[in-house]
Amino acid sequence: DYALDEETPLPEPVEEEQAEAEPQEVPNHEHLKLSVAKWVGGHAIGTVAEAITGVAKHFESGAIEEGKAAIRNLVKQHPEAMSPGMAFTETMAGHISATGCHHRPCGHVERIRDDYQNGEAWGRSEGSECSFKLTVTTDNIHRMVEEPEHRSHITGEVLVSAISPDPMPVRNGEFRLLVANAEKAESWKMLYDMVLDGPDGPIHFHGFKTLEERGQGNAKSDPWTDLTTLFVTLRHGEDETGELIGRGMLKLGINEFMRQLTTIKVHDSDTLVGHIINLIPRAKKAIETVFMAKYAGFFAMTVFRAYGGMLATLNDFPKAEAEALKLRDLHLPSAERYVVPTGDGVNVGLTRYRGGSRGPLMLAPGFSVRASSFATPTVDENLTESLVAQGYDVWLFDYRASADAGNDTEHPPEFCIDDIARHDWPAAIAKVRSVTGADSVQALAHCVGSMSLLMGIGSGHVSHVRSLISSQLTLHPVTDWLNYMKADLGVADMLGEISLLDGHMDFVSQGTDEDYEIDAIMYQVPMPEGQECKSPTVRRVFATFGPSWDLRQLGRDTYLALGSMFSRVSLSPFKQLGDIMHKGLALDADGHAVYTSEEAARRLALPITFLSGATNQIFYPESGQRTRVWLSEHNGKELYRQRIVPDYGHMDLFIGRNASRDVTPLILEELERLDAKTDASSTVTAITGT
Repeated sequence: DYALDEETPLPEPVEEEQAEAEPQEVPNHEHLKLSVAKWVGGHAIGTVAEAITGVAKHFESGAIEEGKAAIRNLVKQHPEAMSPGMAFTETMAGHISATGCHHRPCGHVERIRDDYQNGEAWGRSEGSECSFKLTVTTDNIHRMVEEPEHRSHITGEVLVSAISPDPMPVRNGEFRLLVANAEKAESWKMLYDMVLDGPDGPIHFHGFKTLEERGQGNAKSDPWTDLTTLFVTLRHGEDETGELIGRGMLKLGINEFMRQLTTIKVHDSDTLVGHIINLIPRAKKAIETVFMAKYAGFFAMTVFRAYGGMLATLNDFPKAEAEALKLRDLHLPSAERYVVPTGDGVNVGLTRYRGGSRGPLMLAPGFSVRASSFATPTVDENLTESLVAQGYDVWLFDYRASADAGNDTEHPPEFCIDDIARHDWPAAIAKVRSVTGADSVQALAHCVGSMSLLMGIGSGHVSHVRSLISSQLTLHPVTDWLNYMKADLGVADMLGEISLLDGHMDFVSQGTDEDYEIDAIMYQVPMPEGQECKSPTVRRVFATFGPSWDLRQLGRDTYLALGSMFSRVSLSPFKQLGDIMHKGLALDADGHAVYTSEEAARRLALPITFLSGATNQIFYPESGQRTRVWLSEHNGKELYRQRIVPDYGHMDLFIGRNASRDVTPLILEELERLDAKTDASSTVTAITGT
């Protein structure tokens, strides 16, 4: 009683009699087949006609639940033909302005406010209002939910006080509901694109809402704000190239939201479902319930994926989506595959893409990562494609930590990092030289691939490498606090005692009870700000190694495909890796610093570029700097160079969505420079005879 008067008994509810449409007589079977032929294919006409007849009989006999079940079955078999349309009306209001919108691209940490916040604040102070009342309509709920772009049609009016005191009608408009952001993991957008009839010509309206969990603590985002805040840009003309009118933000209040819910209408004109409802009016509610549940389920599940925390993580949505990815064809020659036995009886794998006579160039990945990650089809152009296009004879090298090495993948071999340096690299280089007839190879090695090659060359086990790009991990690793803590606590030994792991680490959940237990534990490991996500694979990788990429650099498809890049691996090498991290120095399995002696430094007197990501939080750029300085003190600094890539972390140097633009040109430049330095050295040697 909002009037605060004396309370009185509530009135008795009055039951409203709803007029029910008069059912039409269901035609005989042959006529019914003719009537449904407009909406279903020839092979299904008879089946659908029989199903409609069955539904009618259930409702006529009072068997309502059986009728509803028959309707659900018909919907399941023919969802698009049975789907009704839907419409709702949305009202939002806010402010826009061109003041403060300087359009200068900036880094994610550079500005406190963006153009939309500036435009909204200036618009409020200038009294520049913007509001709309729009009706969003889809002719087919099923199609709208199932298609990736989730499109609907927009009609209505938009008021922009800076342009006209009168609302401007929408000439044409498109709404897209919670579209997955192709450039970012676990991010969805609602998109509003319209052309308005302005007083002096067309106005282009673009707006978006972002559903994405971000921030921490008091600055953490929430789904209500995400779904009720629209960031808008208005321009003169019919597209986004016109002169800017303003940017700003519109809000949907709780009252407007409650009114919006009352505007949802389901319609079924000129559809199979409309035809069925005309014949069987009592089936209408059952059909509407099925499709509204589908719409609400899609909406709610997307919100759950964004904000569902550990429960969303345990569902492992990325794995399910990865299985449905439609991957592009690689722009590469036919692969040549070799499985090579090593001196200690373990296999290594080599995959050759013959692009030309340059090289041969060996690419080695990080620990437990498949070398095929260098040729991922989830980016527009991968590193292998770029190298082949430049005429390189590219060899992807899977050492024994990779599932593609040719060993038992269920029970991968036990080993230490020394084995990679002493057995895998020599066997692989010998095979490449044997097949190609080349005297030496070039190498681009990443993480443990890089450190193990430096160890192998320094210890004298590896030769015939004429130049090297050493990515991220070197002989003097400097890591983050979490890895130091894991080394101090002896986490590697603890992992070996956990029966759930069975002596192995698998980075992909198989959905067993044991996997759920592991992922529930991994979820508690702190993630760096900006790297939080709900992928069990990412959380296992980060908990085991540290932040292995900057998520901001990964496209959605690559994020989904991460599980396919990692291998089940023995836990045995983690003890040595932990000792190396603890000491900040490459040690052998017995803890001896055999790889950083003066003799080792002399053996490493070859052209080397140390490649580092500026935001790498697993191995800081100082790792490359320390090894470069150490080698320079022994062999002169002209052989060594370090390149640091801004805004990139660790593995994203090679799998980032824009790595072909930001990183690959630098790699090609360094390969050219190293080639020139090697050629110059060979010329001097030939002239002097030394």
